[in-house]
Amino acid sequence: MPESLSSILADLDAGLDAAKDRGLEVRRHLARFPELSWQEEHTQAYLRERLAGLGLEARPAARTGLVCDVGEGEPMVVYRADMDALPIADPRRPGEAPAVSEVKGVSHACGHDMHCAVAVTLVDLFSQVASRLPGRIRFVFQPAEEVVPSGAEALVGEGVCDDARACFALHVDPTRFTGQVGLREGVFTAAGDPFRIEVQGQGGHSSRPYLSRDAVLAAARVVDALATIVPQRIDPLDPAVVSVGSIHGGSAPNVIAGHVNLQGTIRSFSEEARRILHEALTEAAKGAASTVGCSAEVQIDCGAPSLVNDSRLHRLMVEVVTETLGRQAIEFVERPSTGGEDFSYFGTRAPIYMMRLGVRKPGTEPRHLHTAGFDLDEAALPVAVRVMSRALLRTLTL
Repeated sequence: MPESLSSILADLDAGLDAAKDRGLEVRRHLARFPELSWQEEHTQAYLRERLAGLGLEARPAARTGLVCDVGEGEPMVVYRADMDALPIADPRRPGEAPAVSEVKGVSHACGHDMHCAVAVTLVDLFSQVASRLPGRIRFVFQPAEEVVPSGAEALVGEGVCDDARACFALHVDPTRFTGQVGLREGVFTAAGDPFRIEVQGQGGHSSRPYLSRDAVLAAARVVDALATIVPQRIDPLDPAVVSVGSIHGGSAPNVIAGHVNLQGTIRSFSEEARRILHEALTEAAKGAASTVGCSAEVQIDCGAPSLVNDSRLHRLMVEVVTETLGRQAIEFVERPSTGGEDFSYFGTRAPIYMMRLGVRKPGTEPRHLHTAGFDLDEAALPVAVRVMSRALLRTLTL
């Protein structure tokens, strides 16, 4: 490594202890005051104030997001952190964790508070060596990762990663212990497309079903039909999932429902499977509803595409983690996740890489993402900062 980079890294490491404490303040504040997708006004204002305290001006982007540059000129690398929380109540009481949600029914059950804390800590450290950087690091604080349309799509549309040499991100992983990271080359997460089906029948008295068209019965047929799509239409070596997560219909036990609403998701890795599933789901829903005299209207929203980790950046990350934490810290992710991740939109403009950060406390069972009471080990923050600071700096010199 060139002497100049070694000197910068030494200074980053020297400042990490103090910067870590400031980063944890950020994490705990965001954990106390989580905000849902596209509602991150307080989060945006708070982060902007923290960055201003470091002498940096962050500009709003994608309504409730922020963009902040450290360093000048080219090349540019991007680091992205998502900001939004989930409509999941935090069952913990004050004192049971370093910070618990004070917003009823909302919590950072996907760890985005830690994502922002890592990013702010990186900004803190790099701002102290900005004049010595061989280029520019753009920090993107992204709103609305959890919904469609998403914040990443909006940010990319605004050009925040145009001309970037590479884009990096991480996601907390409660199945891995603190000090471990998950790395994978190639396909990392699936495309996720939400759908809605409106089943329309004809309501009536439950004593005279022959005078009605039962939308509940039609909806049951639709759900059954959707369960056959993947095994009947998709190559078994090309994984895909179709799930119905919500059904609403009917108003009384003695009234045959004339309308039912279904919602679910399509998840796929290849564009071919994605195309087939969109067509097959529409055909199956309409056909199944028609067997009992009802109709079905289908709407499928295209969510984030599949996330693909760049091969060159993967090799760099293996080197960086090995040098920083040791080879034993790497857990190679054998199979991609069928979960979705809108960081993939950044990959439509530049090479991207997402790392999984172990946040499971030693001696504990994992508290999974998107569950009430999700928790993480704050000791993972400096681990993330050490790895990502090196990855960003090395990428500037590729």
